[in-house]
Amino acid sequence: MVDFISRWSKVFAKIWLIGFIVFVAFQFNDSAQDSRKHMRSPLYADLNLLLPFSVQKMINPQRDVSINISSACTTIKKSPFVRNVVGYRQYKGNGLYSFDENYKEIYQGCMSGNYPMALGILFTLIWPFIALNNFVPWLIRVLTGAGKSYKSSAKEAKVNTEKNYLIAYKEVESGKIKSPELWAKAFAETEGDEVKQKALYVELRTKQLDEMK
Repeated sequence: MVDFISRWSKVFAKIWLIGFIVFVAFQFNDSAQDSRKHMRSPLYADLNLLLPFSVQKMINPQRDVSINISSACTTIKKSPFVRNVVGYRQYKGNGLYSFDENYKEIYQGCMSGNYPMALGILFTLIWPFIALNNFVPWLIRVLTGAGKSYKSSAKEAKVNTEKNYLIAYKEVESGKIKSPELWAKAFAETEGDEVKQKALYVELRTKQLDEMK
């Protein structure tokens, strides 16, 4: 059962990884169509921050082709270190309503993506994979081990109790009572009935021996 759960947990981890990459790739392509759709930096600009510039250029073939709203552009990112990145062209309205014939979008410049958003995407990709691929199988093994340990302890305690019954019985049969106090208690509670006294002493003495363990 443990191996079954661990195996399928790792399968789901791979499914998650592949599915998330496919989803992000689709969103990457969709966000690169027109940056005006976004109130913030488009997804492709955020993801570019996680990639080497050579890879960014390869997956953004329309970079710098023209002053076109839908094309990417190259800019410089100064934090956490200075480097070239593929960003997006940011435009801002002239203050009029979009349906006004005098409405215009003014080019603000080439902007880079958002680092917190990029790291959030990376976190969303990695942690579920780690949890399914590593943490869940480990947790299952720990819980299973704890269960086996508990069962082993319970079995050992049962064996010890059975041995203690035999020890107490031999004390009665041999007349070598090791606990006069319990013998007197058994006598009092059985009102002097010898057979019942012996039986009760065996019970009391066994419980005492269990507690001593």
